[in-house]
Amino acid sequence: MDNNEILLKTLQKENNLIVQNYNQLKEKYNQEKKYNTEILEEKNRIKEQLDSILYSRSYKAIMKIKKILGR
Repeated sequence: MDNNEILLKTLQKENNLIVQNYNQLKEKYNQEKKYNTEILEEKNRIKEQLDSILYSRSYKAIMKIKKILGR
């Protein structure tokens, strides 16, 4: 084997390692992105439910009654 062949094989191995590391990082990034998206969707769902409770007529009526009784 001459030096060029050794260098070529070494570079191929390094390239394979870089590709593997890249693929692992890409997969990890995609998993975290999916997790963050799920968290955001759940947060929005809970916020919508809370808003519907806070602005419901019954809640407003209860608050008015408490205000009148508090005087």
